[in-house]
Amino acid sequence: GGPKAALPLKATLHGGDLVLISCNLDNSAHAEGSASDRGYVRACGLTGEADAVRIRGTFHEDIDHDIRDFLFVIVEQLSYAANRDLHHLHKHLAKSTSAPTPSQLAQLKTLQARVVDEERRNAAAAEARAQRPLSYGSIVQLRHLRTKR
Repeated sequence: GGPKAALPLKATLHGGDLVLISCNLDNSAHAEGSASDRGYVRACGLTGEADAVRIRGTFHEDIDHDIRDFLFVIVEQLSYAANRDLHHLHKHLAKSTSAPTPSQLAQLKTLQARVVDEERRNAAAAEARAQRPLSYGSIVQLRHLRTKR
């Protein structure tokens, strides 16, 4: 056979599209490099952290890695302020040596209600925006496909 035909690249990204992020592993500012200097971004479901991993050959050939650990879904920016505030309050209460005050318990109840409302609004917003074409400058988030983080 002759040269392989390249698959056409999608001209426009949409909310809900899956992406695989390639990156340099040698920490240099150069975008070019040999294939051995390239890796892919992977997310850890337990810690929520990301790292870059060198893949030997292709994902089909590399039996040590599961491609699902490297796939992200494009979502437009959502709000997580209530989740963040609740997390901070839980940390503060866990460090305290005394029982929560009535004021702290009221704040906890309020934040829990805000989290439920925030999650409902985020789900509705994500559904409404799904498959909408993104334009240059759109603010997006990447949600790990497997862990939903």
